[in-house]
Amino acid sequence: MIEFKKVTKKYNNNIVFDNFSKHFENNKIYHLTGRNGSGKSTMLQMIAGLVKPQKGQLIFSDKDFKKKTSFLFHEPLFIKDLSILDNVKLHFYIMSLTNIDLEYLEFLSSMLVIPLDERIDTFSKGMKKKAEILISISHKPIYCIWDEPFDGIDEESIQVIKRNILSNFEFGIISSHLISPSNHIYNLSSDVIM
Repeated sequence: MIEFKKVTKKYNNNIVFDNFSKHFENNKIYHLTGRNGSGKSTMLQMIAGLVKPQKGQLIFSDKDFKKKTSFLFHEPLFIKDLSILDNVKLHFYIMSLTNIDLEYLEFLSSMLVIPLDERIDTFSKGMKKKAEILISISHKPIYCIWDEPFDGIDEESIQVIKRNILSNFEFGIISSHLISPSNHIYNLSSDVIM
């Protein structure tokens, strides 16, 4: 699915990855763990193309990987003074997609218990995170790359997301301090998949 091939990434003199190689298989959701500063966020940002390695390459088995992926990062990917629906329209425009499935959005809105037509800046922290998840899956992706997706979300909603959203992805890598979303745990600090 994704292969890191002899990747080196550093910030100034701080080496995050040094000739790093790893293959992540399809049909698995990986829970990325590791100590602070081990490169979890950098790894996910490299997959998204937001950060480039100085050496090496990332190889994707699906050439349309980015269009088929839900991305979530520490910084929100929405405009807070717009509604969820307006953010979805913007999301579709940026990704050059058409035909928003309003019935699907209503289903997600009901499942996550968040309104589509209210400004996101009126939401609580947990509701904003759920809004970000809804926006990122509005185009029905089959892969996910999520960095701390459950921050501020209540336990009941986390279980709903795991059961009804995560279980439908064909592949994913998720970094979360709050919960293990899968049985495939990859510890970046020790380079071990459990």
